[in-house]
Amino acid sequence: LRAGALAEDGRFTFSRSPVLRKMGIEFCSGSRAYAPAPPDLEGAALFLGGSLFLSAGDVEEILKVKAAFSLGLRRLLAEAGLAAADLARIYLAGALGRFADKEALETLGFFPSGSRSRLTVVGNASLEGAALLLARAEAREALLSWAGGVRTLDLAADPVFLREFPAQMRFA
Repeated sequence: LRAGALAEDGRFTFSRSPVLRKMGIEFCSGSRAYAPAPPDLEGAALFLGGSLFLSAGDVEEILKVKAAFSLGLRRLLAEAGLAAADLARIYLAGALGRFADKEALETLGFFPSGSRSRLTVVGNASLEGAALLLARAEAREALLSWAGGVRTLDLAADPVFLREFPAQMRFA
């Protein structure tokens, strides 16, 4: 996105800019091959070097995750009666936090603008939590007391989520 290979809507720009050439990024497709395309490629892709390609389908999947993530976070905040600015700290667990850059997550729209400084990566929180529950009785008791107050939000059945999902399938 920063180099100009992708537009905010996730479409390839097919730019042949010097920046992309210097980075070794080229476009490829069945009819528009600036680089060798893998035999199973359908549609356009970015050739990233070696045997690495980012297909249009890959970008679409990233946009789906981004849309669900950002809308889910927005919905959780609304249900709690909070604004993103009200959060003193945001803990990010799992592979997204481990492998993605915090600045990139904010720039791409996973998190609200201005929240990067409050993001803390915590690693494999589910594994650490399971170990904590096994080792400490007071942790199990606390979890059981909290469980009664948990409420499930079915985003797939939420008409606002469904209406806003396509509009959120963009970077920024």
